[in-house]
Amino acid sequence: MRIASTGYQSFYKEFPWHESCHNFNEWNEPCGSFGDVITVGYMVPVVRCEWDGGVNDLSLEYSLSVYLPSPCLIGKLELSSKVDEFGIWRDRNGIEAFIDPSINEDGPSYALMRSDLIESWLEKNNYMLVWLIEGEKR
Repeated sequence: MRIASTGYQSFYKEFPWHESCHNFNEWNEPCGSFGDVITVGYMVPVVRCEWDGGVNDLSLEYSLSVYLPSPCLIGKLELSSKVDEFGIWRDRNGIEAFIDPSINEDGPSYALMRSDLIESWLEKNNYMLVWLIEGEKR
């Protein structure tokens, strides 16, 4: 199980409506290294948007790597982003719901979501939040 990535195929404000974003699976069937642990379908709630600045793309002076809410969460929680705001997604009332602070502040990239919003959605749909942490020993 991996976090989906835009794979340098779409621009930040093209997410999630552009056709290059339509291949993200909403729900995944159990498989791979976690198939024997997780025996039900699951959804990864975030997508990583990546884009390299450089010689051919002068729209960025540096590389971009930021977390975005998955298309499923955007639709189900009615999230939206304003044209002039980056890294912030708002709920239907205009209140910040999801943010990656690395867009506007120095520091690492994180996917931060308002707990009341995600907890009520999980409860309403009888879903459960599960953390899977994978590591590599060297």
